[in-house]
Amino acid sequence: MTVRAIVRPCAVADVQAANVVAAPNVATAEPKAVAELGGNQEQDVAISIVLPTAQQIDTIVVGFASGATPPLGFWCGINGPYERSLGTVAPLTTAIEGGRQHYILQLPAPFMVRYINLGHAAGLGRSQIGLFAAGLAFRPTWGGEWGGGIGLTDTGTATRRRDGGFGIDPGVSAAQMQWTFGDLSDGERQQLFGMLKQRGATTTPFLVIEGGDNGPSSTEEVHWGLFTRIEPYERQAPGMSRWSLRFEDWE
Repeated sequence: MTVRAIVRPCAVADVQAANVVAAPNVATAEPKAVAELGGNQEQDVAISIVLPTAQQIDTIVVGFASGATPPLGFWCGINGPYERSLGTVAPLTTAIEGGRQHYILQLPAPFMVRYINLGHAAGLGRSQIGLFAAGLAFRPTWGGEWGGGIGLTDTGTATRRRDGGFGIDPGVSAAQMQWTFGDLSDGERQQLFGMLKQRGATTTPFLVIEGGDNGPSSTEEVHWGLFTRIEPYERQAPGMSRWSLRFEDWE
């Protein structure tokens, strides 16, 4: 497991949309609260995300998308004083449970933006999205020390019955992971500390992105969830440090 980026998403002030039902759901933390796209297949789908203020971003994720014919990608642009196209928010392969998948756009450099526009052409069929998140990523030079890993947590319960069987209350499974950043530079440490020090470090959802140098290659490498433990930063010797984190996915 190699963590390449951590993103604390920007707050969303408003969501405006055309040909989208329940568009504000994309701005909630709950991915099961979805927006319905493409009810009228003869019209383009367009969503405009308004941030409270102009902010620097370099990562956009449209997450928990599903549908019989999901789009090949969302075009993405901004308007206001710096109107321009940012590129395509492209789908990642490998669907997570329920056939849902994530779309991601990672910009080569941060860009100051307040209005973010997403859309796809008419005729691509009805689909759903459960999450929009955009922010400025923390990207460490090193993805993590040996010993990090990923596991599963199950919210269901199984109770042994007197007859030898089990009483089962089904739940859901979600990923949980832990890793240790080693040898962070002073600048990296300050950036990560500043991100985590903001109010709600363990109660505000973050994006954690795995993958190689070119970013994630599958939906399973993009995680939306909460930090469940933040260990103290350890300076061991000049040029040597450790900072261990634990994180749990939203299902």
